[in-house]
Amino acid sequence: MQCTKCGGRATVYLCRECIRELDSNLEQIPWIADRLTEAYAKQNALSTPPGPRRIVEAEDDEQSPIPFDASAGDTYDELRTVLMRWCRDLADQIGVEWLPVDAVPLDFIGPLRPMIPANNTERIPEMPGQFRISRHYIPDIADLSRWLNVHRLDLANSEDAAFAAHEIDRLCRKAFRVLNPPKRVYCGPCPTVVGKDARNRPVECAQGLWADWDDDNDHAATHVECWKCRKRHNVDELKKHIYAHADHFSMTVEELLSVLDNLGEPVPQSTLYRWIKEGRVRPRGYQRDGRITPTRLRRGDPAVFSLAEVRGLMARDEQRRKETVS
Repeated sequence: MQCTKCGGRATVYLCRECIRELDSNLEQIPWIADRLTEAYAKQNALSTPPGPRRIVEAEDDEQSPIPFDASAGDTYDELRTVLMRWCRDLADQIGVEWLPVDAVPLDFIGPLRPMIPANNTERIPEMPGQFRISRHYIPDIADLSRWLNVHRLDLANSEDAAFAAHEIDRLCRKAFRVLNPPKRVYCGPCPTVVGKDARNRPVECAQGLWADWDDDNDHAATHVECWKCRKRHNVDELKKHIYAHADHFSMTVEELLSVLDNLGEPVPQSTLYRWIKEGRVRPRGYQRDGRITPTRLRRGDPAVFSLAEVRGLMARDEQRRKETVS
């Protein structure tokens, strides 16, 4: 018999290697779900940071805010939906009621198999034991993936085994791409003039540009194309444009650290925070719904700082160090 997924030798619908791969994917899904939750909650910087925003003089000069990328939340929802569907379908096929592994219904009377620690006060997946399901229980991704892993041999005997294995593997790979996006270098807003405004001033495309990183040669790509206006740009020229217009850029601490690193002028996070605490770098405003306001409207509005001011401070400190050494 051939494996319906890879075509190798098998005794059921999946070969040993494909079952082993399915087992590996199901084991790491709870960890993946936790990381997706962190990414969606913005607790970790797992996605490409947005580009800097310009300081604007009037409301009609404001750039459109960059929308929050909810791909981590979408991937989490898709992963849970797929696991739920396969749990339901497999439970129907093998004729069992779906319950989390080691769980018993709320109305279960008989003695529970004890857990460690005793008294069934704490649920530890690695330890043997049973727990009574709560009245308002909603299955989470960890319970769904663990149940499928326990019944992976039943799944391998199903005619839909290859489809299930492919779908679960695809989602795991998709999640890793969301959590570990390929390295890219920020090149500033697209400088292409696309028209004129009501005051007959040139209007730039201003779409944020990111150059892919060439791992083989350990540097950024030499050219990047704007997906919006389809104009092709030289990356070095774009960086010169950033330097020339640095006085017009204002951004949060996280954006400053990322952009300076991409420009080849990294500054330690601790150093930047020390400068802010000492008042050597002062806020230029506060971000609120994509706008930069002169005062903080709500407590959570992040402060923004001048890129030119930080670069100037870095240059002065570097010059001072050179004079000290000499």
